[in-house]
Amino acid sequence: MRRAPLIFAGMAAIILALTTITPADAGYGAIAYDQNSGKEGASWDQATPAEANEAALKQCASAECRVHPVEPKGCGALAISGQDYS
Repeated sequence: MRRAPLIFAGMAAIILALTTITPADAGYGAIAYDQNSGKEGASWDQATPAEANEAALKQCASAECRVHPVEPKGCGALAISGQDYS
């Protein structure tokens, strides 16, 4: 019976440690896409918008990639069509 409070305290400490690893203001993201080559990159949970853009561009790995920022704490998506509707 004496082990239950110790187990609970240990679990609470682990949960508290995991929730404080990410800064409270983290959450910036971006999507990078090269329309000509189809290369893409994405980032999430970055501390600043600049870091989010840089991470997405790095993953995209193309000189023609363009960044599309994502709202902080929001969602982003990239829709690509296989057909040309022009």
